Amino acid sequence: MWSLPNPQDFIHKEGASKAEFVQKKKKLHEKVKNQIQQESERYVKQSNKRKREIIFEEREWVWLHLRKDIFPKQRMSKLNPHGVG
Repeated sequence: MWSLPNPQDFIHKEGASKAEFVQKKKKLHEKVKNQIQQESERYVKQSNKRKREIIFEEREWVWLHLRKDIFPKQRMSKLNPHGVG
């Protein structure tokens, strides 16, 4: 009479160590990702410290200054002269 095979016999040793390594890398990746996200949030908070939010109401008058460089008269080409005349 024979018995059922041991499941440990079917597990490849290098494959198991590779799986453990990948799981550790995944945890490290999550830790680094969280740290980068926290730092970027800190940078945003620091850069927006002195800015105030301006909310315009509907039908409110605002001053809009448009420069002529934004609206070229002809199609842009690499052969057009560069610089402001």
